[in-house]
Amino acid sequence: TPILLAASSGALDAVKCLIEQGAQYTSIDKEGNGAVHLAALHFHTNTLKYFISWNNDDIPVWDLLVGMLKSDDIKRKHSAVKCLEVLSLAAENNWKFILMAEGVPALVDLLRLDNVELQSLAGSVLCNIGSHNEVRVEVSKANAIPVVVSLLASPVPMIHSRAAVILGDLACLDVNQGKISEEGTNMMRVHNPE
Repeated sequence: TPILLAASSGALDAVKCLIEQGAQYTSIDKEGNGAVHLAALHFHTNTLKYFISWNNDDIPVWDLLVGMLKSDDIKRKHSAVKCLEVLSLAAENNWKFILMAEGVPALVDLLRLDNVELQSLAGSVLCNIGSHNEVRVEVSKANAIPVVVSLLASPVPMIHSRAAVILGDLACLDVNQGKISEEGTNMMRVHNPE
């Protein structure tokens, strides 16, 4: 459909015009992709920002992006987390929408994958939103401390530094300080056996 073509090509003016003219904005292609999916898959964050600002319940941008994070398809995961990296900084309160869409556990799950790029991007999003206590609590609930501590041993400097920032955010919650210390001690035993 025209709106799907416009969204996948990043033609924001065309998307707006088609919606104003009454185009069926909830249509999907044969793979089940709607306008949000296609915009994300082609990294058209300007189109995603428009859909977010439009705030139409028929296009739940945050839920759709988090659904892509949970997909079995690595390309979908990568596209979604790359867009979330940009969107997490695009507006002051976007962290709340990521949180409400249950994006934090999905991001922590990406840290568990053996994929350096996904780990780095997920770490970036968590760093971008991790200064908020509500996010810290959700990261803790997702049992992120063991994986984040293990990422400190990553040979990739970007992952190592993002893991350090995430741990710093988590340590702001008193209940996490002992857990972080314990995990750090366990990691030292594994890497430096006596």
